[in-house]
Amino acid sequence: MKNKGTIIIFTAILALVSIYQLSFTFVTRNVESKAKAFATVDGVYDSDLYKRYIDSIGRQVVYNIGIASYTYNDCKQNELNLGLDLRGGMNVVLEISTEDIIKGLSGPNSGDKELNDALAKARTSAGQKEGDFIDFFAGHFQEIAPNRSLAPLFATRENSEYIKFSSTNKEVIEFLKQETKDASERAFEVIETRVAQSNVSQPNIQRLEGGRISVELPGVDNPSRIRRMLQESAALEFWDVYGNSKNNQYMGLSMLNDANKALQVKFGVITDKDTSDKAGVPAESGDLLPGGEDAQMEDATAQTKNADDASLGDLSASAKEDTSSTADSLNPADKFRKENPLFTYLYPAVSERGEPFEVGYVGYAKKEDIERVEELLNDPVVKKTWPSNVRLAWGAQPMGDNSSIYALYLLKANKAGTAILSGDIIVDARPVTNDKGQIEISMKMNEVGSKEWKLITKNASVNNDFIAVVLDGKVYTAPTVKSEIPNGLSVIQGRYELKEAQFLCNILKAGRLPAPARIVAEDIVGPTLGQESIRKGFISLILGFLSVFVIMFAYYSRGGLASSVAVLLNMFFIIGILSSYGAALTLPGIAGLILTIGMAVDANVLIFERIKEELLEGKAIKTAISNGYKAALSSILDANITTLLAGIIMTFAGAGPLYGFAIILIIGILSSLYTAILISRIIIENRVNKSGEYSFGYSYSNIGQNINFDFIGNRMKFYIISAVIIVAGVIAIASGGLTSGIDFKGGWSYTVELKDAAKSEAIKKILDDQLPGSSNEVKTIGSNNRFRIVTSYMIESSDREASQIVEEAVISALSPFQLSRDNILSSTKVGPTVASSTRSKSSYIVILAIVVIFAYIVIRFKNFSYGLGATVAIIHDVLVVFSIYALLGRFLPFRTEIDQTFIAAMLTIVGYSINDSVVVFDRIREFFTERRSTENVGAVINQAINKTLSRTLLTSSTTLFVVLILFIFGGEALKSFSFALLIGIAVGTYSSVFIAAPIVTDVLNRQKGKE
Repeated sequence: MKNKGTIIIFTAILALVSIYQLSFTFVTRNVESKAKAFATVDGVYDSDLYKRYIDSIGRQVVYNIGIASYTYNDCKQNELNLGLDLRGGMNVVLEISTEDIIKGLSGPNSGDKELNDALAKARTSAGQKEGDFIDFFAGHFQEIAPNRSLAPLFATRENSEYIKFSSTNKEVIEFLKQETKDASERAFEVIETRVAQSNVSQPNIQRLEGGRISVELPGVDNPSRIRRMLQESAALEFWDVYGNSKNNQYMGLSMLNDANKALQVKFGVITDKDTSDKAGVPAESGDLLPGGEDAQMEDATAQTKNADDASLGDLSASAKEDTSSTADSLNPADKFRKENPLFTYLYPAVSERGEPFEVGYVGYAKKEDIERVEELLNDPVVKKTWPSNVRLAWGAQPMGDNSSIYALYLLKANKAGTAILSGDIIVDARPVTNDKGQIEISMKMNEVGSKEWKLITKNASVNNDFIAVVLDGKVYTAPTVKSEIPNGLSVIQGRYELKEAQFLCNILKAGRLPAPARIVAEDIVGPTLGQESIRKGFISLILGFLSVFVIMFAYYSRGGLASSVAVLLNMFFIIGILSSYGAALTLPGIAGLILTIGMAVDANVLIFERIKEELLEGKAIKTAISNGYKAALSSILDANITTLLAGIIMTFAGAGPLYGFAIILIIGILSSLYTAILISRIIIENRVNKSGEYSFGYSYSNIGQNINFDFIGNRMKFYIISAVIIVAGVIAIASGGLTSGIDFKGGWSYTVELKDAAKSEAIKKILDDQLPGSSNEVKTIGSNNRFRIVTSYMIESSDREASQIVEEAVISALSPFQLSRDNILSSTKVGPTVASSTRSKSSYIVILAIVVIFAYIVIRFKNFSYGLGATVAIIHDVLVVFSIYALLGRFLPFRTEIDQTFIAAMLTIVGYSINDSVVVFDRIREFFTERRSTENVGAVINQAINKTLSRTLLTSSTTLFVVLILFIFGGEALKSFSFALLIGIAVGTYSSVFIAAPIVTDVLNRQKGKE
């Protein structure tokens, strides 16, 4: 084998990278174990104490490898990410209300009857089929008012720059789509900021197709609060600021000094007679250069570098101790903490020399200290020293590149106690380039806003005061007002990058349109269910590997040991690569990992069978090994490429269980090829070089080598058997034997655990009575007291509180069974539009997989007959699995629904079925190439099937056994998935022998007859 040294070096590097990447997970788990131990007092776990410990240690170095050191936050960022189904949490899919955008853009015409009738019909169409809401709206409007143009409805004063009365319907539709896209971008920015400040660790926010937004929040324990936070309309406001300018005598800093002195008196540090006016500055705070907001942002990290000693960083040693020691016995940091209650946590906007910065904010604090700063500044003794119109507000974004430092602003309320101006007066905001080539932000207001803005800027310009742009209570910018702005056209200057400028423009326009985001799908998994999934998944993984090890050793002796080492290394690489990639390991991902174990030995089986053939012909061991690997390579590549294509197509799902499974499958196939073809060969050749011999089986391992069954001659019998199963399945499907999961039909799903055993029929009857107008399904899962409830109650409702209302209705209905919120282990919502989208996308994905694989087979084997045989076998397998589901579904003790997980299983079956067929096809092609004769087509194909039969049966048996372990030990969540795989693998093996190859025979015979 050539390049053996290169392969060994590359493997070592890959192993080191995997170890390095996974080491972060072990470090974080160790830190979190200590935090849990610290937070458990007298056997009682205190979650607040745990959070304080984690917050305090966030920026402390917990992992040092010599050439680099990492804080806990760094390690957390790099650890193996677990999906919500494994660690608990909440996943929400939000959709911007396009209907509200359209009504908002119509302004005074929003009450138009034909407009609202078209919107109502569009809403219905969007819930029934895939498509763009605006296209539905335009189509229905044309039906309702065929002689009417859309332009007059949207040619308002605010839209005058884009829409005229003479604009065509096409131009109006393009305008509506662009505004909807912009609104989605603005919503994404707002939601991203809200989530960033919600203290949820490792949130994942991503854009989905159709303008939807996916928000994944691990570990949340208050879904109602999260729903409100994500669905609230953006409230944009303009506020006066108690900032720091020379003209106002640095009012903001003066107020902070007064607050600190009031707290010093309260805590007994000084007496009322102490009249010291010197501002407190954190000890050893580091140099800050005067020069405005940008300069201070860049040096915010330096300000806090040496202050960590005074934070909660040493919580494990001091949090439970009495801190009543005298000031003289304290070190400088602790002494400063005791003498300056406020400035211990809040760093004022001054340099080390006490020189104030002329900026809009008054100070800044670390993220974990924000709550403490607010507590101090809201103390009654502080409020007595301040004007009554002061409002605290924090910067929306971290300062500069530092992810944990936030600026504090002191907002000045008007006489009514509110902002001086609301944001709904903004007509437009866009990045512009000035004469010097610098990017600025141009802001345009409507007529009413322009008049108010003129007066506001006139007053503010007297002292060069600041005006803060505030969204959802967070300050995005606080520019200085240098002069009166009379016409509502303002320019915000600053050193903006284009991306930053566009972001701020989105914020300014966030208040322009009533475009609330609403939850169209959500998934909540309790921590108990997550831990249970991890435990069962881990058990399945271990048992799956052990079963492969036993089977391979029992059949291939020392060859089996080499393949098992390759499989073990393969598992290690997959998890390491997954961690490096940053993808989440989900429950379907674990299923994919277990399936990969079963499929990983497939290549070794092909190789070992070829080696055995060479040895039976009397070849020397080294020659047999070399020839075996060479002869099997074509089949291995073809078989794995077809499965890889199915995996790549699965990623088109974009998110959800299908995507997580696909990522594992893709990584697993590539890693399996590397370990099976290269690593196992190095192990085997090294042993052969040392001992001169190597065994690839026992005496019984050759059983089945001389089978000569007439598969082709009996093909009509198997055609009939398949046809009977499929026809019976079609009849069962037509009679309602197949049900769609909520992924495809929409609805609410709850996994509940009742205190006492109950009957599913009794639960369903109560739900039917108590939830009017709904269809309800109840199924026992696992034990007699655990159920899955699916209901369509209020699924069409646009009420933002619908999730909570439905949950409370289900709890109330099942109160006779003592159901409470704590007994709901998980819940899922899928709205009609999402269900429609999922149905369409899943259909496209399955069809695309079949078409792509057909094309690959035709190109690879240079004959239409092979492509047709493979495609017919795939369609056969899909129909048979559907039929068996329909025939058995109502009798099985677990849910058998057509959902995304089922589609993942179907695509895996497609790949696996092709895998088997390709191996047979490859041997058929080889026989035809070798003989170059007019020998009977059926006889050649029959011989090819018999020659590969032992390989087909062994690999299928191995994979089936692994999937059976997943079915038994993987938990209820994977029962349906693993059951579909069990059927599919068995059917795929059957079809490759009894359907695919016979179809090739029939087509080739026809071609031969024509010739």
